[in-house]
Amino acid sequence: MRRLIERGLPADRQYLSVIDGSKTLRSALGHRGVLRRTGPLQRHRVHKQRNVLERLPRESVSQSPSIMKAACKLSADNGITKLKTHTAWLKADHPDASPTLLVGPGETFW
Repeated sequence: MRRLIERGLPADRQYLSVIDGSKTLRSALGHRGVLRRTGPLQRHRVHKQRNVLERLPRESVSQSPSIMKAACKLSADNGITKLKTHTAWLKADHPDASPTLLVGPGETFW
């Protein structure tokens, strides 16, 4: 982040920050970080999808991407509700995948 500022990125503007959930990136973008972020922070949706799919057996992968993509097209409240419903469904058969889906829901929808 410091290198971006050294190369001319204005640090006094608001930016939409899209991250993969890395604590290091979150720290660099945080209120005490290099950019002292005041703009929105969003979790990278493709990374979130991959995290869920990695924990599912191959035969159970087909519906989850479609459901997650559909949820992201909804308003934040409706999208989170859709993900919670999908999480409950996954929890029954695939408990390892279900918690990953709801990590940072406020950051998935901004």
